[in-house]
Amino acid sequence: MSDDTAHRPPDGHRGKELTVGAHSARVASNTATSLALTPWRPGADTARPGGTPAPGCAYEVPGSPAPRAGLTVRAAVTGASLDGDHLWDGQSPRTQELAVWIGGDGSWTGGRVTGDGFRGNARAALRFDTAPEGCHRRDNDE
Repeated sequence: MSDDTAHRPPDGHRGKELTVGAHSARVASNTATSLALTPWRPGADTARPGGTPAPGCAYEVPGSPAPRAGLTVRAAVTGASLDGDHLWDGQSPRTQELAVWIGGDGSWTGGRVTGDGFRGNARAALRFDTAPEGCHRRDNDE
C-alpha cells in the first residue's frame, strides 16, 4: 500500500493494523511512503479477501501507544530477571520515550534488574506507575 504524502519512520508501523473500510490487515514492514502487509491467509496474494482496494481509498493506521517504552509491564510479573539488556534509543529522532514502564495495571514482584543499559530514551529511563516490590536493582546505566 503506497501513500506518497506519508512520512513514516522506517518500520515504525510494523505490527500495527491497517484498516480500509470493513477490512483490516497487519503491517509486516514499512518505508516512509509504503506499507507491506501480511497476506490475509497463508498462500494468499493479497492482504484482504476480495483483492486490493481501489486507489485513493481512505485508510487508517493507529498511532503509537503512549508512552512508548522498550519494555512495558501491564500485567502481574513475578520473579523476572533483566540482566545485561539494552533498552535504549540511539536513533535520531528518538521514538522510544522510556526504557521500562510499569503501568498502573501492571506489577513487578521479586526478581532482579542488573547491568542493563537504559540511557538515551526521549523522556526518562524508568517510569513506575506501580512501584516494583522486592526487586533487586543495581549497576544499571540510567
